[in-house]
Amino acid sequence: DWSSDVCSSDLSEVSGVLNPTGGQTLVTIGEGSVSVSAPVGTTIRVYTTDGRLLTNFRKRWNGTEEICAGLERGLYLVSVGSVTSKVYIR
Repeated sequence: DWSSDVCSSDLSEVSGVLNPTGGQTLVTIGEGSVSVSAPVGTTIRVYTTDGRLLTNFRKRWNGTEEICAGLERGLYLVSVGSVTSKVYIR
C-alpha cells in the first residue's frame, strides 16, 4: 500500500539528504508534518526507532509533498530511496 498513514511534529527544521541519483532531496520537519521534496516515483518510508513502519509512500509529483502528520515527540528514521536520515520531533 503506497498511501500515507497518520504520523507529527512541531519542530521547524530542514535537513538536506543527498539523493543517490544525483539530485537534491529535502526532508522538511515542521507544522505537524514530515514533507519531502524528491523525484516522482521515489519511495519514502518513516519508521520508529524500534523498526515499526509508520508510512510507506511513493512520490506522485515533483516538488514538496507532505508524507505524514501527527507524530509524537521523539526520534524517527526517514528513508528516501536508499538514503535514511534520523529526524527528531520536539
